Order: sequence, then C-alpha cells, then structure tokens
Amino acid sequence: MDIEFPYSWLYAEHPLKPIAPRDPLVFFEERRQQLASTVASGRRIRLAYAARWEPAPEGTWSGSATSLLARLGDVADVDDIGVHFPENIRRMLRVASARYRGGEIKSNWSNSRLTNAYMDRHFSGVSARGGSYDAMLTIDSLSTFPQPYFIYYDVTWDSLLGSAETPELYMRHARYKPGQMRRMVARQRKIYDKATAVFTMSHWLARSLVEESGIPESKVHVIHPGMNTGKPSQPDRAPARGPRRRLLFIGRQWGVETFYLKGADLVVEAFKILRREYDPELTLTMVGVTDWPLSEAVPEGVTLPGVLSASEVRKLYGSHDLLVVPSRLEGFGIVFAEATASGMPCVARNAYAMPEVVVPGLSGALIDNDDPHDLAKTIANVLGDEQLYENCRTRAPEIADYFSWERAAWEINQIITREIS
Repeated sequence: MDIEFPYSWLYAEHPLKPIAPRDPLVFFEERRQQLASTVASGRRIRLAYAARWEPAPEGTWSGSATSLLARLGDVADVDDIGVHFPENIRRMLRVASARYRGGEIKSNWSNSRLTNAYMDRHFSGVSARGGSYDAMLTIDSLSTFPQPYFIYYDVTWDSLLGSAETPELYMRHARYKPGQMRRMVARQRKIYDKATAVFTMSHWLARSLVEESGIPESKVHVIHPGMNTGKPSQPDRAPARGPRRRLLFIGRQWGVETFYLKGADLVVEAFKILRREYDPELTLTMVGVTDWPLSEAVPEGVTLPGVLSASEVRKLYGSHDLLVVPSRLEGFGIVFAEATASGMPCVARNAYAMPEVVVPGLSGALIDNDDPHDLAKTIANVLGDEQLYENCRTRAPEIADYFSWERAAWEINQIITREIS
C-alpha cells in the first residue's frame, strides 16, 4: 500500500512516554551546581567541531550548528573541521543513489554508503593531522574518531522508527529499503557506542538512547539547546489591552508530510471551530507553510507569510498572543523555548520532549489527542487565563537566560573537560 494523504496517521504515539512536565529552570540549577563542583576551573581545551554543513552553513540544523559553534569559541579553542560538500560532489552522490521508489525517482543520498564513505575519508584525514586536539564534538553521528569524541543531536534512527505505527511504515514513507535502514541503524549505533559521551537535546531522547539504542546511561547527558532567534530585547511583554486573538504556528515545511508532522492540520481545524464558536475575529499566522496540502482553501483569518528569517520570527513572538504547535513528532521544539522566552504561552502535545519546555500553569498547556475540539477548548482556556500570562511574563527573563547557546556551550565544555581530565 502506497502512502497517500493525509499523513496524520503515519505518526503514532511513541512507546516511550515523555517525562512528567518539569520546570527547566529547576533542572538547570541542579545541573549547574553539579558541574561547577566537579570541574577544575581555568583549563581551556582545544576542541575540533564537526558538522555536515549545508551550502548555506547558517541553515545547518535549523541554525543550531552555527549558533553553538560561535558560543563554544567563548569557552574553548575551537576549530571547524566539518564537511562541506562541493556542489559537483552533491550532484554525483544524488545521481549515484537515485532509485525508482513509490512511483517516483528518489535519492536518499545523504545517508548512502558513498556519502558515508566520503565523510569517513574526510574525517580520517582530519584525525591524522589533528593529534593536538583534546577532543572532538560532532553534530549528529557523522563518523568514528581515534581521539575522544562527543556527539550532540536531537533525534536518532531508533527514535524515528518508533514514531510510526510500524518500522515498515516509516521506511516506506521515507523510501528506505529494509537493508539500507538496517545498515543506517547499525552504523549509528556503532558511532554512538564508540563515543566518549553523547549529548541530547532532551530527557526523552536520552531515554531513547538508553532503552532503544542500548547506550549506557552513564554516557548520556541532557543539554537543552539555545534559541536561534536570539535573546528577546524586551521579554517582559505588557499585559493585553483587549481580547487575545492572535494565534501563531511555526513549522518549516520540508515536505508536505511535515504539515501533518507538526500538527498543522489539527491547528487549522481547531481554528475554524474557534472562529465559529469562540471569537470570529481570531487570526492565525502559519510560518513556514509553503505548500497548502488540504483540499479546502486557506480559511479566512489564516495568513501564510512563508519562510521567515530569525529576526522576523522574533518579531512575531512579540506581536502574537499564543503559539500553537501540537507536533506529532518533536525532537525538542526550540520554537517553544523562543516563545516562552518572549513571555508567550504555548500549546503543545504531551509527547516526546515537549513537556520539558511547556509546563502547564507555568508556560502553557498540553493536549493528549488529535481531537480538534479538545485543542480548540485548550486554546480558548489559555487565551483567557490571566494568571498563566502573568507567570509567562514574570519568568520570561530567566527562561531567556536559560535557553541560550552560551549556557549550552558552557555545559558541553564542562562535561567534555571532566571526561578527558
């Protein structure tokens, strides 16, 4: 059976349950005291930094790779040893891995054997020249290294396979053959197994690495990420002067299926209910949606500004009342951190890592199902919750300080220094 619209049924409830909602500020205070007491001060390590760079490096990992690289330079001596694929090499790899799958020509070149061999050769050359590095930090599982190396990322093949109703369904959707998927999973597990330690964006993925991938718990460390829109200039937003009516959805649409992955279809249905039954003046701005997949036209009150820059998104956090992104799959959800740092509540799903950012009563509300009426009711309740908005305004400066790449870089540097000492 070929996968057809809608995609909402592809993403099932993951067998690994999320942690109970927990204030990230409490978690960090515990971590800060622990790290500050176990690492000798004053040592500045030499660190090699490896990412698989996109043609525009600032777009790599949605901006997180360049943001972290910049801040690591504040606490360590860092060299960028990442892979930059020349365009002619990219074309060659695409053509070499092109296959006829599901009625179309598809090239999964980014995870092909040739691409992995290209990266292994690149990094083996770096390792041969880089004996003076204290350690290496890679963004995703790129390769193995003879030096102590550490990995940071927000998702794994094991966690993705568990996100679908069956592994076979995920493979069919992603156009991977079973043999190719087995090789990809085995390669990733090998790289994780040989790593000195693994950094994850969330407690949820940390559990997945231990329970699904078999990584020793002692090797896994949770490092919540920073914001890619930068720190808000005025995170203490003023109380509303009138009805709260401006809803915001943010979800970069890499393919039509990501519209459903981010729960955009559910947001649209809930929005129509709200306009009909709650407030006909309600509006919804949907950032990142570039290909409208629904059979009906874009509803009245919905605006599609397309893909926006980080500075443009930051302005939207200040001009809207509520972020609504009930993702069906979310490795972390930096948009929730960015919104709460601006003093804006969020509505998310009680799944994956979302309860690690969106805490009911403190920063928003969580839904547990795909019922648009329940989502509409939750949105209406949040919009009218004065105490929740006051909590968000009060906590915004601390949240902005916490979800910073400066803090993430400090934590990573502290742990690497401790592990190699």
